[in-house]
Amino acid sequence: MYIRFAVAALVIGTSLYLLVELANCQFSGTLTPTRAGHMWLQTASLIGSSNLLATGLDPWPPQHRPNGTLLKQPWVSGGQENPCVPALHHLSPRGDYEYHPSDVEKEWMKFPRRKKICKTAREQQEQSRIWMNYTASVFKANQRPDREPTEEEARVLSYFSYPRSDGSRVKRYVEPLSGVARHPLWLCLSDKSIDGQNTTYLLPENACTKDGNRAKGVFFDLGSGQNVRDFEMYDYAEGSGMGSSIPLFFRMYADRCIDFHAIYAWEVRHVDHNQFWDPLPDEIRARLRFFNRPVQENGCPDSPQGNFSERGGFLNMLASTVSLDDYVVVKVDIDSLGMGAGPELAIVESIAHLPELSTLIDELYFEYHFYFDGATTFGWGGGNFGGRDVDTAINLMVRLREAGIRSHFWV
Repeated sequence: MYIRFAVAALVIGTSLYLLVELANCQFSGTLTPTRAGHMWLQTASLIGSSNLLATGLDPWPPQHRPNGTLLKQPWVSGGQENPCVPALHHLSPRGDYEYHPSDVEKEWMKFPRRKKICKTAREQQEQSRIWMNYTASVFKANQRPDREPTEEEARVLSYFSYPRSDGSRVKRYVEPLSGVARHPLWLCLSDKSIDGQNTTYLLPENACTKDGNRAKGVFFDLGSGQNVRDFEMYDYAEGSGMGSSIPLFFRMYADRCIDFHAIYAWEVRHVDHNQFWDPLPDEIRARLRFFNRPVQENGCPDSPQGNFSERGGFLNMLASTVSLDDYVVVKVDIDSLGMGAGPELAIVESIAHLPELSTLIDELYFEYHFYFDGATTFGWGGGNFGGRDVDTAINLMVRLREAGIRSHFWV
Protein backbone atom coordinates (compact mmCIF):
# COMPACT_ATOMS: atom_id res chain seq x y z
CA MET A 1 0.00 0.00 0.00
CA TYR A 2 2.75 2.42 0.99
CA ILE A 3 4.52 1.72 -2.32
CA ARG A 4 1.35 2.52 -4.29
CA PHE A 5 0.91 5.79 -2.38
CA ALA A 6 4.57 6.69 -2.99
CA VAL A 7 4.28 5.98 -6.74
CA ALA A 8 1.06 8.02 -6.99
CA ALA A 9 2.69 10.94 -5.14
CA LEU A 10 5.69 10.78 -7.47
CA VAL A 11 3.50 10.83 -10.60
CA ILE A 12 1.43 13.76 -9.31
CA GLY A 13 4.55 15.68 -8.29
CA THR A 14 6.22 15.10 -11.65
CA SER A 15 3.09 16.25 -13.50
CA LEU A 16 2.89 19.45 -11.43
CA TYR A 17 6.58 20.11 -12.06
CA LEU A 18 6.16 19.74 -15.82
CA LEU A 19 3.16 22.07 -15.80
CA VAL A 20 5.16 24.71 -13.95
CA GLU A 21 8.08 24.34 -16.35
CA LEU A 22 5.80 24.67 -19.38
CA ALA A 23 4.21 27.76 -17.85
CA ASN A 24 7.65 29.32 -17.50
CA CYS A 25 8.47 28.74 -21.17
CA GLN A 26 7.16 30.78 -24.06
CA PHE A 27 6.19 28.94 -27.22
CA SER A 28 5.17 30.22 -30.62
CA GLY A 29 4.34 28.07 -33.58
CA THR A 30 2.59 24.79 -34.23
CA LEU A 31 3.42 21.12 -33.98
CA THR A 32 3.58 19.35 -37.30
CA PRO A 33 4.08 15.60 -37.84
CA THR A 34 7.00 14.50 -40.00
CA ARG A 35 6.79 11.64 -42.48
CA ALA A 36 8.18 9.30 -39.82
CA GLY A 37 5.31 10.21 -37.50
CA HIS A 38 7.47 12.19 -35.06
CA MET A 39 6.80 15.75 -33.93
CA TRP A 40 8.85 18.80 -34.69
CA LEU A 41 8.26 22.34 -33.49
CA GLN A 42 7.89 25.25 -35.85
CA THR A 43 9.41 28.54 -34.68
CA ALA A 44 9.86 27.35 -31.11
CA SER A 45 11.41 29.69 -28.55
CA LEU A 46 12.33 28.37 -25.12
CA ILE A 47 13.25 31.44 -23.10
CA GLY A 48 16.05 30.79 -20.64
CA SER A 49 17.16 27.39 -21.93
CA SER A 50 20.94 27.06 -21.69
CA ASN A 51 20.92 24.74 -24.71
CA LEU A 52 19.28 27.32 -26.96
CA LEU A 53 20.69 30.62 -25.79
CA ALA A 54 24.29 31.51 -25.10
CA THR A 55 25.23 34.48 -22.98
CA GLY A 56 24.41 37.91 -24.31
CA LEU A 57 22.12 38.39 -27.27
CA ASP A 58 23.56 35.89 -29.73
CA PRO A 59 21.28 32.87 -30.32
CA TRP A 60 22.74 29.42 -29.69
CA PRO A 61 22.53 27.21 -31.48
CA PRO A 62 21.81 29.45 -34.48
CA GLN A 63 18.23 28.52 -35.28
CA HIS A 64 17.03 27.74 -38.77
CA ARG A 65 13.72 26.21 -37.80
CA PRO A 66 10.81 27.04 -40.13
CA ASN A 67 8.82 30.15 -39.30
CA GLY A 68 5.66 29.31 -41.19
CA THR A 69 3.99 26.64 -43.29
CA LEU A 70 6.48 25.07 -45.67
CA LEU A 71 5.11 23.58 -48.85
CA LYS A 72 6.95 20.64 -50.32
CA GLN A 73 7.96 21.39 -53.90
CA PRO A 74 7.72 18.56 -56.45
CA TRP A 75 10.95 16.70 -57.07
CA VAL A 76 12.15 17.21 -60.65
CA SER A 77 14.49 14.41 -61.62
CA GLY A 78 17.46 14.98 -63.89
CA GLY A 79 16.26 12.21 -66.18
CA GLN A 80 16.97 8.52 -66.58
CA GLU A 81 20.75 8.92 -66.88
CA ASN A 82 21.13 11.13 -63.80
CA PRO A 83 18.00 10.74 -61.63
CA CYS A 84 19.68 12.30 -58.57
CA VAL A 85 21.02 15.38 -60.38
CA PRO A 86 18.21 17.94 -60.77
CA ALA A 87 18.49 21.04 -62.90
CA LEU A 88 20.41 23.86 -61.24
CA HIS A 89 18.10 25.86 -58.99
CA HIS A 90 17.94 27.80 -55.71
CA LEU A 91 15.82 27.66 -52.55
CA SER A 92 13.91 30.27 -50.59
CA PRO A 93 14.90 30.58 -46.90
CA ARG A 94 13.10 28.13 -44.63
CA GLY A 95 13.39 30.17 -41.46
CA ASP A 96 14.30 33.52 -39.96
CA TYR A 97 17.87 33.48 -41.24
CA GLU A 98 19.73 34.76 -44.29
CA TYR A 99 22.63 33.21 -46.19
CA HIS A 100 25.15 35.56 -47.80
CA PRO A 101 27.72 34.00 -50.17
CA SER A 102 30.92 35.98 -50.55
CA ASP A 103 32.17 37.28 -53.91
CA VAL A 104 34.67 34.40 -53.94
CA GLU A 105 31.79 31.93 -53.79
CA LYS A 106 29.59 33.87 -56.23
CA GLU A 107 32.34 33.69 -58.85
CA TRP A 108 31.77 29.93 -59.12
CA MET A 109 28.09 30.52 -59.92
CA LYS A 110 28.32 33.30 -62.52
CA PHE A 111 28.56 30.85 -65.41
CA PRO A 112 29.37 27.13 -65.91
CA ARG A 113 32.80 26.20 -64.54
CA ARG A 114 33.11 22.75 -66.07
CA LYS A 115 36.57 22.56 -67.70
CA LYS A 116 37.48 25.79 -65.86
CA ILE A 117 38.05 24.57 -62.29
CA CYS A 118 41.80 25.19 -62.08
CA LYS A 119 41.60 28.37 -64.14
CA THR A 120 39.10 29.82 -61.67
CA ALA A 121 41.09 28.57 -58.66
CA ARG A 122 44.27 30.24 -59.93
CA GLU A 123 42.41 33.50 -60.48
CA GLN A 124 41.28 33.38 -56.84
CA GLN A 125 44.69 32.55 -55.42
CA GLU A 126 45.08 35.79 -53.45
CA GLN A 127 41.58 35.61 -51.94
CA SER A 128 42.12 31.92 -51.10
CA ARG A 129 45.26 32.76 -49.12
CA ILE A 130 43.29 35.34 -47.13
CA TRP A 131 40.55 32.75 -46.55
CA MET A 132 43.13 30.21 -45.35
CA ASN A 133 44.83 32.79 -43.13
CA TYR A 134 41.61 33.07 -41.13
CA THR A 135 40.37 29.47 -41.04
CA ALA A 136 43.80 28.01 -40.22
CA SER A 137 44.22 30.52 -37.40
CA VAL A 138 40.96 29.52 -35.67
CA PHE A 139 40.72 25.84 -36.61
CA LYS A 140 42.29 24.65 -33.34
CA ALA A 141 39.86 26.57 -31.18
CA ASN A 142 41.14 25.30 -27.80
CA GLN A 143 37.64 25.82 -26.36
CA ARG A 144 37.69 29.54 -27.03
CA PRO A 145 35.42 31.63 -29.30
CA ASP A 146 36.71 32.32 -32.80
CA ARG A 147 38.34 35.70 -33.24
CA GLU A 148 36.55 38.25 -35.37
CA PRO A 149 37.88 38.28 -38.95
CA THR A 150 39.64 41.38 -40.21
CA GLU A 151 37.84 43.48 -42.82
CA GLU A 152 39.95 41.84 -45.51
CA GLU A 153 39.16 38.36 -44.23
CA ALA A 154 35.44 39.11 -43.78
CA ARG A 155 35.19 40.09 -47.46
CA VAL A 156 36.20 36.61 -48.64
CA LEU A 157 34.16 34.65 -46.09
CA SER A 158 30.50 33.74 -46.57
CA TYR A 159 28.14 34.05 -43.62
CA PHE A 160 24.71 33.35 -42.16
CA SER A 161 22.85 36.06 -40.27
CA TYR A 162 20.38 35.29 -37.48
CA PRO A 163 18.05 37.58 -35.51
CA ARG A 164 18.95 38.79 -32.05
CA SER A 165 16.37 39.42 -29.38
CA ASP A 166 16.92 43.19 -29.67
CA GLY A 167 15.98 43.22 -33.36
CA SER A 168 19.51 43.36 -34.75
CA ARG A 169 21.23 40.46 -36.48
CA VAL A 170 24.37 38.45 -35.74
CA LYS A 171 26.78 37.02 -38.35
CA ARG A 172 28.11 33.47 -38.20
CA TYR A 173 30.94 33.12 -40.72
CA VAL A 174 31.56 30.02 -42.85
CA GLU A 175 34.19 29.27 -45.48
CA PRO A 176 33.20 30.13 -49.07
CA LEU A 177 32.32 27.24 -51.36
CA SER A 178 34.94 26.54 -54.01
CA GLY A 179 34.92 24.23 -57.02
CA VAL A 180 38.20 22.72 -55.84
CA ALA A 181 35.99 21.06 -53.21
CA ARG A 182 38.92 20.79 -50.78
CA HIS A 183 41.77 23.03 -49.64
CA PRO A 184 41.61 25.87 -52.22
CA LEU A 185 45.41 26.00 -52.66
CA TRP A 186 45.77 22.25 -53.25
CA LEU A 187 46.02 20.54 -56.65
CA CYS A 188 45.43 23.43 -59.04
CA LEU A 189 48.27 25.55 -57.62
CA SER A 190 50.68 22.61 -57.31
CA ASP A 191 51.60 23.51 -53.73
CA LYS A 192 53.22 20.24 -52.67
CA SER A 193 53.39 21.39 -49.05
CA ILE A 194 49.60 20.99 -48.79
CA ASP A 195 48.19 17.53 -48.16
CA GLY A 196 45.03 16.63 -50.06
CA GLN A 197 43.51 15.55 -46.72
CA ASN A 198 44.16 18.94 -45.08
CA THR A 199 40.94 20.13 -43.44
CA THR A 200 42.01 23.55 -42.16
CA TYR A 201 40.10 25.23 -45.00
CA LEU A 202 36.89 24.43 -43.08
CA LEU A 203 35.14 26.78 -40.69
CA PRO A 204 32.92 24.60 -38.46
CA GLU A 205 30.54 26.20 -35.98
CA ASN A 206 32.00 27.27 -32.62
CA ALA A 207 29.73 27.29 -29.56
CA CYS A 208 32.34 28.55 -27.10
CA THR A 209 31.68 31.73 -25.13
CA LYS A 210 33.68 33.63 -22.53
CA ASP A 211 31.30 32.29 -19.88
CA GLY A 212 32.00 28.64 -20.69
CA ASN A 213 28.91 27.73 -22.73
CA ARG A 214 28.79 24.15 -24.01
CA ALA A 215 26.19 22.63 -26.35
CA LYS A 216 25.13 19.02 -26.79
CA GLY A 217 25.25 17.43 -30.20
CA VAL A 218 24.57 14.29 -32.22
CA PHE A 219 26.92 13.03 -34.93
CA PHE A 220 25.94 10.81 -37.88
CA ASP A 221 28.94 9.41 -39.75
CA LEU A 222 27.99 7.77 -43.05
CA GLY A 223 31.25 6.13 -44.12
CA SER A 224 33.25 6.24 -40.89
CA GLY A 225 36.29 4.24 -41.98
CA GLN A 226 37.68 1.00 -40.58
CA ASN A 227 40.44 1.77 -38.11
CA VAL A 228 40.27 4.05 -35.09
CA ARG A 229 43.67 5.57 -34.39
CA ASP A 230 44.79 7.22 -31.16
CA PHE A 231 41.79 9.19 -29.94
CA GLU A 232 43.87 11.98 -28.47
CA MET A 233 46.51 12.53 -31.15
CA TYR A 234 45.06 13.93 -34.33
CA ASP A 235 46.71 16.18 -36.88
CA TYR A 236 44.00 18.44 -38.35
CA ALA A 237 46.21 19.05 -41.39
CA GLU A 238 45.92 15.36 -42.33
CA GLY A 239 42.18 15.00 -41.86
CA SER A 240 41.12 11.45 -41.05
CA GLY A 241 43.55 9.98 -43.58
CA MET A 242 43.02 6.25 -43.86
CA GLY A 243 41.62 5.97 -40.34
CA SER A 244 38.18 6.50 -38.88
CA SER A 245 36.70 9.97 -38.90
CA ILE A 246 34.93 9.41 -35.55
CA PRO A 247 37.85 10.58 -33.35
CA LEU A 248 38.53 13.54 -35.63
CA PHE A 249 34.97 14.86 -35.47
CA PHE A 250 34.55 14.12 -31.78
CA ARG A 251 37.67 16.11 -30.86
CA MET A 252 37.09 18.80 -33.46
CA TYR A 253 33.68 19.65 -32.03
CA ALA A 254 34.62 19.18 -28.37
CA ASP A 255 37.33 21.73 -29.12
CA ARG A 256 34.48 24.04 -30.20
CA CYS A 257 32.41 23.38 -27.06
CA ILE A 258 29.96 20.99 -28.76
CA ASP A 259 29.84 17.59 -27.07
CA PHE A 260 28.37 14.63 -28.94
CA HIS A 261 26.17 12.66 -26.56
CA ALA A 262 25.31 10.19 -29.35
CA ILE A 263 27.26 8.97 -32.39
CA TYR A 264 25.79 6.82 -35.19
CA ALA A 265 28.31 5.39 -37.66
CA TRP A 266 28.11 3.18 -40.76
CA GLU A 267 30.98 1.44 -42.55
CA VAL A 268 30.42 -1.06 -45.35
CA ARG A 269 33.93 -2.57 -45.39
CA HIS A 270 34.64 -5.47 -43.06
CA VAL A 271 35.92 -4.32 -39.68
CA ASP A 272 38.03 -6.28 -37.23
CA HIS A 273 35.96 -5.41 -34.18
CA ASN A 274 38.80 -5.98 -31.74
CA GLN A 275 40.97 -3.48 -33.60
CA PHE A 276 38.04 -1.09 -33.96
CA TRP A 277 36.82 -1.06 -30.37
CA ASP A 278 40.07 -1.51 -28.42
CA PRO A 279 41.33 2.10 -28.90
CA LEU A 280 37.98 3.59 -27.91
CA PRO A 281 37.73 5.01 -24.39
CA ASP A 282 34.66 4.06 -22.37
CA GLU A 283 33.17 7.55 -22.72
CA ILE A 284 32.99 6.98 -26.50
CA ARG A 285 31.86 3.35 -26.34
CA ALA A 286 28.85 4.44 -24.29
CA ARG A 287 27.79 6.93 -26.98
CA LEU A 288 28.60 5.02 -30.18
CA ARG A 289 26.24 2.90 -32.26
CA PHE A 290 28.32 1.28 -35.01
CA PHE A 291 26.77 -0.48 -38.03
CA ASN A 292 29.27 -2.57 -40.00
CA ARG A 293 26.99 -2.69 -43.01
CA PRO A 294 25.99 -0.41 -45.89
CA VAL A 295 23.59 2.48 -45.48
CA GLN A 296 20.40 1.13 -47.02
CA GLU A 297 18.53 4.01 -48.58
CA ASN A 298 16.12 4.29 -51.47
CA GLY A 299 17.42 6.06 -54.55
CA CYS A 300 15.95 8.86 -56.64
CA PRO A 301 13.22 9.86 -57.10
CA ASP A 302 11.92 7.88 -54.08
CA SER A 303 13.96 9.39 -51.24
CA PRO A 304 13.61 13.05 -52.30
CA GLN A 305 9.86 12.45 -52.47
CA GLY A 306 9.85 11.26 -48.86
CA ASN A 307 9.73 7.51 -49.52
CA PHE A 308 12.60 6.42 -47.25
CA SER A 309 13.98 2.98 -46.59
CA GLU A 310 12.10 1.46 -43.66
CA ARG A 311 15.13 -0.37 -42.24
CA GLY A 312 18.86 0.22 -42.16
CA GLY A 313 18.67 3.75 -43.54
CA PHE A 314 19.79 7.08 -42.18
CA LEU A 315 16.89 9.33 -43.18
CA ASN A 316 14.25 7.47 -41.15
CA MET A 317 16.61 7.18 -38.19
CA LEU A 318 17.35 10.91 -38.19
CA ALA A 319 13.84 11.98 -37.23
CA SER A 320 13.57 9.38 -34.48
CA THR A 321 16.85 10.15 -32.72
CA VAL A 322 17.39 13.93 -32.57
CA SER A 323 15.65 16.76 -30.77
CA LEU A 324 15.53 20.50 -31.39
CA ASP A 325 18.01 21.01 -28.56
CA ASP A 326 20.67 18.93 -30.34
CA TYR A 327 23.31 20.40 -32.60
CA VAL A 328 23.19 17.80 -35.39
CA VAL A 329 26.28 17.14 -37.52
CA VAL A 330 26.21 14.77 -40.51
CA LYS A 331 29.15 13.51 -42.58
CA VAL A 332 28.44 11.69 -45.86
CA ASP A 333 31.41 9.96 -47.48
CA ILE A 334 30.21 6.62 -48.80
CA ASP A 335 32.51 6.58 -51.84
CA SER A 336 29.83 5.23 -54.13
CA LEU A 337 30.87 6.01 -57.69
CA GLY A 338 29.37 5.50 -61.13
CA MET A 339 26.23 6.91 -62.68
CA GLY A 340 23.88 6.10 -59.82
CA ALA A 341 26.22 7.42 -57.09
CA GLY A 342 24.77 4.85 -54.70
CA PRO A 343 22.70 6.23 -51.84
CA GLU A 344 24.93 9.20 -50.97
CA LEU A 345 23.51 11.65 -53.51
CA ALA A 346 19.93 10.50 -52.85
CA ILE A 347 20.52 11.17 -49.14
CA VAL A 348 21.98 14.65 -49.55
CA GLU A 349 19.51 15.72 -52.24
CA SER A 350 16.68 14.56 -49.95
CA ILE A 351 18.07 16.70 -47.12
CA ALA A 352 18.25 19.74 -49.39
CA HIS A 353 14.81 19.14 -50.87
CA LEU A 354 12.69 18.20 -47.84
CA PRO A 355 12.15 20.81 -45.08
CA GLU A 356 11.34 18.12 -42.51
CA LEU A 357 14.93 16.86 -42.95
CA SER A 358 16.84 20.10 -43.44
CA THR A 359 15.36 21.67 -40.31
CA LEU A 360 16.80 18.83 -38.20
CA ILE A 361 20.41 19.22 -39.40
CA ASP A 362 22.75 22.05 -38.45
CA GLU A 363 25.97 21.12 -40.21
CA LEU A 364 26.78 18.71 -43.05
CA TYR A 365 30.04 17.49 -44.62
CA PHE A 366 29.85 15.83 -48.01
CA GLU A 367 32.51 14.41 -50.31
CA TYR A 368 30.62 15.00 -53.54
CA HIS A 369 32.08 12.72 -56.20
CA PHE A 370 31.96 14.53 -59.52
CA TYR A 371 33.79 14.90 -62.82
CA PHE A 372 36.82 17.06 -61.92
CA ASP A 373 37.81 18.10 -65.43
CA GLY A 374 39.51 14.73 -66.00
CA ALA A 375 41.77 14.83 -62.94
CA THR A 376 42.17 11.49 -61.12
CA THR A 377 44.13 12.80 -58.10
CA PHE A 378 41.10 12.39 -55.85
CA GLY A 379 41.01 8.65 -56.45
CA TRP A 380 37.58 8.89 -58.03
CA GLY A 381 38.70 7.76 -61.47
CA GLY A 382 37.61 9.32 -64.73
CA GLY A 383 34.51 7.30 -65.51
CA ASN A 384 30.90 8.24 -66.11
CA PHE A 385 29.66 10.50 -63.31
CA GLY A 386 26.07 10.63 -64.53
CA GLY A 387 25.98 14.39 -65.11
CA ARG A 388 27.74 15.29 -61.86
CA ASP A 389 30.29 18.06 -62.35
CA VAL A 390 31.59 21.13 -60.55
CA ASP A 391 28.43 23.11 -61.34
CA THR A 392 26.01 20.54 -59.91
CA ALA A 393 28.32 20.12 -56.88
CA ILE A 394 28.40 23.85 -56.10
CA ASN A 395 24.65 24.15 -56.66
CA LEU A 396 23.79 21.35 -54.22
CA MET A 397 26.06 22.75 -51.51
CA VAL A 398 24.60 26.24 -51.99
CA ARG A 399 21.05 24.85 -51.72
CA LEU A 400 21.96 23.18 -48.44
CA ARG A 401 23.13 26.55 -47.12
CA GLU A 402 20.00 28.22 -48.44
CA ALA A 403 18.08 25.60 -46.45
CA GLY A 404 19.90 26.80 -43.32
CA ILE A 405 22.60 24.10 -43.11
CA ARG A 406 26.31 24.88 -42.77
CA SER A 407 27.41 22.65 -45.66
CA HIS A 408 31.07 21.86 -46.33
CA PHE A 409 32.93 19.94 -49.02
CA TRP A 410 34.64 17.03 -47.28
CA VAL A 411 37.88 15.24 -48.13
